[in-house]
Amino acid sequence: MIKLTPFSLADPRYPDYIVDPRVTCTKEGSFHHPRNCSWYYRCVDRMKIGYFWTYHFECEPGTVFADELDQCVHPFLAAPPCGSPPTTTTTEVVPCTGVEGTCKTYDICRPQRAKKTFCAEIRCNLRTSNLRCPAGMQFDMSSEQCAFPPKESDLCNVFECVGVPGTCTTYKVCRPTASERVLCGKMQCSGHSTPLTCSPGKKFDVATRQCMTPPSENELCAVDTSITIVEEGQLKCSYDNLYPINDFTSRLHCKSFSLCDAGTFRGEKKLCETYYECYRAGSEWRVRSLSCVAGLLYSHAEGKCVAPPTAAELCRS
Repeated sequence: MIKLTPFSLADPRYPDYIVDPRVTCTKEGSFHHPRNCSWYYRCVDRMKIGYFWTYHFECEPGTVFADELDQCVHPFLAAPPCGSPPTTTTTEVVPCTGVEGTCKTYDICRPQRAKKTFCAEIRCNLRTSNLRCPAGMQFDMSSEQCAFPPKESDLCNVFECVGVPGTCTTYKVCRPTASERVLCGKMQCSGHSTPLTCSPGKKFDVATRQCMTPPSENELCAVDTSITIVEEGQLKCSYDNLYPINDFTSRLHCKSFSLCDAGTFRGEKKLCETYYECYRAGSEWRVRSLSCVAGLLYSHAEGKCVAPPTAAELCRS
């Protein structure tokens, strides 16, 4: 005989024990189901009057809903009551790893000596995007759970290090976020009579007091560079201005079209037979002239080659 799971007569979409008794909503948000952590419910106040509509959802098999992460995850990633320690299997599995550049190792002396690594972001199997813990918390790689990093008073005495003058470079970074970083080839640390150096390819980051890889050229803020072209004058090149134009090149290579619709003027459209592209050659900017394929003109406004307007789109003289 096949045993069937009873479903609610009021709502046959869900098992009876999921909807009866009804969960209580006190605020908007998503929460794990109190009777089954592989289910969660969402509270929505549509009218903003304190009355909540409730929607139920089931996680993928083998996962539970983590309130602190607001998503379904493996049980060992969730905090209690839904979280559980990872199970031991015959196959070695590393479900989550810290994202490089977001992790820091702490030498802890209180309440007991330990060395722990905390990461602001982790990358997990079966997840396409990186995961973050709630505000103020980070992922403890030893316990594989979100936790608060140790307080400064709990840490062991750390050698103070400063960059050695004459070996430091200030980098203005624009990507992925704007920042200014000072990296030094040598550092002087308390307890060491001679300057220390990082491993090959890395420099000492004064802000984080760690050895870091210098930002790549694509991550840096590019300074506008003016390139002189004999006939066209100067064109300014930067990562934010790869297809420059000036008044002279506009008059020389471009034409403005007056657009109308049923006799009503709709605006001007400037299209160019020739346009210029900036590119990097080592540490220098260079520029080359380009043209679209036959029948197309380049639009700086749209950043691509387009078809010129038809006679029906043009204003009549």
